[in-house]
Parts: sequence; C-alpha cells; structure tokens
Amino acid sequence: MLKAASNYRDGRLIRSFKLDDRLPKLPGEGMLVAIAPDVEAVPTLEVGVRAGAKVLVLNPQRDSIAQITQAIGKSKISSLHLVGHGVSGSISLGGTVLSLANIQQYRQQLLEWDLSEILIYGCNVAAKPEFLQVFHQLTGANIAASTKKVGNPVKGGSWELETLIGEVKSLLAFKPQVVSNYPGVFNFLPDVFDPEDLPSLEFSNATYRVREDGTVIGTDITIERTVNLGGESSVEVKLNNISAEGGKDFDDTTLTVEFAPGEQFKTVTIPIEDDNIVEGDETLELVLENPSEGTVLGVQRTATLTILDNEAPKEDAGGDEIADASQVRVGGNKNYKDWVGRTDEDDYYKFALGSRSQVDLSLDGMTANADFELIDSKGEVIASSKNLGAVPESISQTLDGGVYNLRVSSADNSSTFYDLNLKTESLLPGITTTGAEAPFFTTAPTPEENAFAPALAKSASLIGMDDFRADPRFAGIDGSGFATVILDTGIDLDHPFFGDRIVHSFDFANGDDDASDPQGHGSNVSSIVASSDKVHTGMAPGADIIHLKVFKIVDGKLEADAEAIENALQWTVENADKYNIASLNMSLSDGGNYTAANIPNYGWGDELKALADKNIIVSSSSGNKFHSHDSQPGVSYPSVDPNSFSIGAVYDSNVGGKGYPDGALANSTDADIIAP
Repeated sequence: MLKAASNYRDGRLIRSFKLDDRLPKLPGEGMLVAIAPDVEAVPTLEVGVRAGAKVLVLNPQRDSIAQITQAIGKSKISSLHLVGHGVSGSISLGGTVLSLANIQQYRQQLLEWDLSEILIYGCNVAAKPEFLQVFHQLTGANIAASTKKVGNPVKGGSWELETLIGEVKSLLAFKPQVVSNYPGVFNFLPDVFDPEDLPSLEFSNATYRVREDGTVIGTDITIERTVNLGGESSVEVKLNNISAEGGKDFDDTTLTVEFAPGEQFKTVTIPIEDDNIVEGDETLELVLENPSEGTVLGVQRTATLTILDNEAPKEDAGGDEIADASQVRVGGNKNYKDWVGRTDEDDYYKFALGSRSQVDLSLDGMTANADFELIDSKGEVIASSKNLGAVPESISQTLDGGVYNLRVSSADNSSTFYDLNLKTESLLPGITTTGAEAPFFTTAPTPEENAFAPALAKSASLIGMDDFRADPRFAGIDGSGFATVILDTGIDLDHPFFGDRIVHSFDFANGDDDASDPQGHGSNVSSIVASSDKVHTGMAPGADIIHLKVFKIVDGKLEADAEAIENALQWTVENADKYNIASLNMSLSDGGNYTAANIPNYGWGDELKALADKNIIVSSSSGNKFHSHDSQPGVSYPSVDPNSFSIGAVYDSNVGGKGYPDGALANSTDADIIAP
C-alpha cells in the first residue's frame, strides 16, 4: 500500500511517500528533491516528482545547505536532485548560492552527505567543470549537470544532463508529463561572466512598513544593485498574499523595475488600496523574480511589507460585557470587523453623539445568524434587528446627544464574522458630521511636565484686565449670567476655585459622564478662564463653567481625537441658548502650521461658524511651534480657522533672551511679545 504524508518542519514542507515492504520499490524511492523557491512553477515541480521521492522546498530565510543536510540526516537518501537557477560553475538554491567561491565553507556538511549521486537542474552549471570536481570530491557522489539551458525546449532548454562525473544511474526526478509541460528554464546566464562578476539585485531590507494611504514609514522599499553597474538590468517584483489580499488591499500586478547604466538603487512603490474598512494591519510578500540576462539575485530576494490600517481602532474587538464596551467612531461612515461565536457570544460597543442626530447602523458579511441591538446609557434596548439566517441586520434611529451602546450577539451559538457599519449625521441646521480621524495635543506645560507658580495676578495686568476691572464703566462685569465652555483634559470637579459654578461636564473622549482631570492641564486652563480665587482670579470669575473632556491617555500620552472635539462643538451649538454660552476655549492643536491660504479641513468649520453666528467667542491656542516649523509664519489648527481667535502666551518681565526645549530663542522678553 502506498501512503502519502506531508510534514512541516522548521518552516519547510517535506512530502514523503511510505511504501509497504511487500510492494516493489518505487522509482523515486531514495530521492531527495531540493527545490529553490524562486524557480518558475514550484507547485508543479513539487507535486510532479516520481513516486516515492521526498521533496524539500527550500526556505530562503535559512541557509540552504544546512536545510539539505538536515533532510538527508532524517531519511535514507541515495540521490540528491538540486533544482535552482544556474550559471557557469554555480547553482542558486533559494537563500544560498553555491559556487567555487564559497563551497569550502560548507566542507564539513558536504562530507556528511554520504550520497551516491547528485543531479543538478540548473542552466550552464557544468560550464565550469572545476566546480563539479570539487563538489564531487567533498561529497563523494557521482554528479550529473549540464553546460546548456535546462528546462523547456521552446525556450532553448533540454532535460539532458550530459556532463557526468562518474556513473549516474538515477532517473530524472520528475514524471515525464512534468518534463514535457514545464513552462520555464532554470535561468541560463551568459558563460562569459563569473558568478562573482554578475550584477546582483536584492532588497535593501527584509521588512518594510507603509500606511494604508501609501505613506512609507521608515525606510523606502528599495532594490539595490551591486557589482558591474555599467550596464542595464531589470527584475520583476511579484506581490503575494499573506494576510493582505491582492486586488482588494493592494494592486497585485507584477512590477518590472529597470536599472539604467550607473544606477545602484531603485525605489519601488506598491499601490495600496486606502479603503474605509477597519481590518487591522495586514502583510504581503515581495519577491524578486526573473532578473534580466546577465543579472543574478542576491540573498535578500524576498521581503515582507506591512500595511498599517488607518481605520484600525485602539481596540479592534467588541467588549464581552456592556461595562467593557469598546468605543467606536461613528462620524461619517465607519466600518468595523469582528467575530461572534461559541467562545465569544456577545460583542459590545459604545459611541457618543454631540447633538441630536440621524443614526443608521447595519450588520452584514455574516455566514451565520447574528442579532443586533441599540442600547441607551441606562442599559435599556432602544431598537433591535433579529432577522433569521445570515442576512443583513439594520437599525435606523433619531437619537439625542449622549452615549449609546451596541450589542452584536451570536444566535444559537452560531459562529460568524461580521461587518459593523455606522453612519451618523447631525440634525443641527447647516452642520454635517465628518468624523475625521486625527490626533490633537495640549499646547502648554502641565504641572507634571513643568512645575510653575500661578501667574494670573501678573498676567491680568499685562493683558489689560486690571485696567478693565478698575474702569467704573465696566463695574460688575465678571461673567456672571453667562457660561464658558472649555474643551480640554478634564477638570477638578471639587476645586474651591470653581465653587458650585460647574453646571455641566461630559467626557466625549471616553464616552461617559466622568470629566475628571487625570493630569492637570484642563483644570489649569479652567482656572485661567474662571477661577474665583481672590489672589489668582480668572478672566471671568463669575461665569458658569462647562467642561467637555476631549483628551484621553493613548500609549501613555494625552491625545484628543478629532471626532471627540467635533462632538463637543456640536454639543455647544445645540446647548448655547440653554446655558447662555458666551465663549469657548480650546488650548489644543494638531501641531501643524498654517495660514489663511492653507487651512486644513477636519470638518469643524461649520460648527465654528455656527458658534460665531450665535456670537460665541472661540479662542484657540496658536500652537507654540513657530521654531519647529522653520520659523515660517502661521499658527496651528483650530487657531487658524477664521471663526477662532488665535491666543498666545506673554512674558511677565524683560529678562533678555530666553531659550526653549525645541531650540526656539526669544531675543527679548518684553511683555508685549508672544512666546515662540
């Protein structure tokens, strides 16, 4: 009885055939066929060996001679068949090129092979008989090779290995039908070159990274040519699926890269599909193939490219309980992928809305039955969709601003992947919900970063506030009867400087009503605006305070998401009359540098205009990044928006020049100079 088995060992596939002792010996018994991974039609060769033969597809990331030595040691092998690209006196075996130049470094391993015969299926290898002689001396095996092309006769090849050292009785490794139909040859190269003299092409690195929008992270994808740069060379770059899918995540068309005389490096651009799907980071394999005549491939002939998903959430799986619900973005159109089944019956998500909005939710892409529920902040189900079978589910509702939960559950313990699709649109007149995904940062030192003494008593005089308060025409104007909104890191809800004037607070960053300040920046800004302390008096000590938290900890640092800020702005527009809101402060920026000619679009322009139309003053920090942007005129966003005042810091005295950690230098520190 003939039994076939496939075994994976150390990253390589070894297929063997086991023979019942009562049957005659199979023609391939005792053969080991080692195939380089870069020859044409490897799968055809792999399955086309003679019955009884063992197959080793070489791993290009490991030394090929070591792999062959290990395979020989595990089985009784009498004849070794080496299949790889050839050149005069050299055979390329995946990650290793064996030639006269390096064969002695494998002396100890070759002495251990203990073979009767070695057959070499590489073009032109026997054209340098010295290589075969040394190979024969080290292995003790009789050798068959060719001085011609090996492979498809249409391409000038032949399967006759006419050059022999000793008597070789072994049959060719492959069945006759494979020999007749194999499409390629094993890389004939002109005999006038030594392998060491040929131009060699390889990737500059083993791994590369690129964002989904095509932006390269770190090193460009580069092919390097070494040796003999005077002529022309070309090579194909084949793109293979790993977790990324060709035609969906990237254009999988094989690329041709050409080198002109003198060129050493070529940068390769891989066309990436920038979709709107949350799918996590994905990888593909880059493979160099089919170098032009007179060019060989170097060791680094494969590389891995990782596509960084720009829609990936911080947590890409739904929480198992409603208390652990994963927060998702819903502005614009968003898509999330996940799975429910026997071991994960429920996925919970939560999202925040800044204003009354139309919300359209759907679930599709299932292969089994899954149910879908919309839940309010009290845990009550508002709406549900529970169609039978693997058909899409959908919920469409008009919702007030606030926090909501979604539950995706497995029906009857069925396991299925799913796509969760979310779309929202504010119902405020003239307002659209964009849901931009971009980080924003605080723009001033915090108590933890830079210890400082309160300076409101000094700054008030510098900006004319003391004169304002002393003027009898403005007596009693301290913000009383009005509310001010502050978008920041949170607020110390129990601080005596604020008294009982915090009339509303909410956390749009984490989707809950806990606007406490984990770090101090937001409390400091709130104090500057509205502290009622007699010494450290804010600008409007009588105003009501509304703090909308938009920052949360991301990778150990405070970061605000553009969608959280958009929600907070929509909330302010919708509640302006209810709280008699007079001003809004944002001490945050995107870190950029802009002028009126190049204002970025994060989708807030309509909200800021709506606030201006309601006579609400918006103040935003200018960014403090003048030096970091090569001292070019401009401010950050949202400070650059025409419906926001751009605010900077002032010095309390002239102490001469002052340096800053980023390299900025103030030549003077007069009180009327804004800090750089």
